[in-house]
Amino acid sequence: MKKIKLTEATLTRIVERVIMEQEKEAENKELMGLFVELKNDPDNPDLIAKVAELTKSLGLPITPEGEEKLNV
Repeated sequence: MKKIKLTEATLTRIVERVIMEQEKEAENKELMGLFVELKNDPDNPDLIAKVAELTKSLGLPITPEGEEKLNV
């Protein structure tokens, strides 16, 4: 097995990346939950605002129809 040396900077970068990916995963789960709620109450402005905010923060593409519904 080949041994590699990790510097403190490299290890810090790896840990930050893992934390960022975990946060993104949590946001994705939250967004999926909001979509389920939105399906039950499609005219709720608070849900629409939260979905729009999470969609933007995650950098997800939005269709023209989606932009119209989310008022993006």
